[in-house]
Amino acid sequence: MLALLLVGLGGMLTLALLLGPWPGRRMRLHPGPDGFQEAHIQVGPDGFRPRRIQALAHHPLRLVFHRDPDAPLCARRLHLLSWGRKVLLEETSATRIELPPTAAGTYTFSCMRGRLKGTIQLIEQGANA
Repeated sequence: MLALLLVGLGGMLTLALLLGPWPGRRMRLHPGPDGFQEAHIQVGPDGFRPRRIQALAHHPLRLVFHRDPDAPLCARRLHLLSWGRKVLLEETSATRIELPPTAAGTYTFSCMRGRLKGTIQLIEQGANA
């Protein structure tokens, strides 16, 4: 019985590792050597993954979107309205979007219909959020 339980738990752990971060999990970013904070975001049938990104305010952001062929039709166009941007997401290659340094706050990104949404939380250096 214990062996069966351990095998089941091991399988669940393996599956979790293969699938990557859970959809609601937050990704924390830090500036790289070029000063940009970079996040890779998968766009699939269930929306954006990760859905929540936390980064430092006043540093530039680079968002790299990877759109799956089976993503909803509305996911072809990404809206970053706080930055005044509407971007066509490529299906066959990554779409890189660079955003300027921005003040602390919570900002949203969405598909063109607003059905799929994600958030970017920009925090001050040293803040615990």
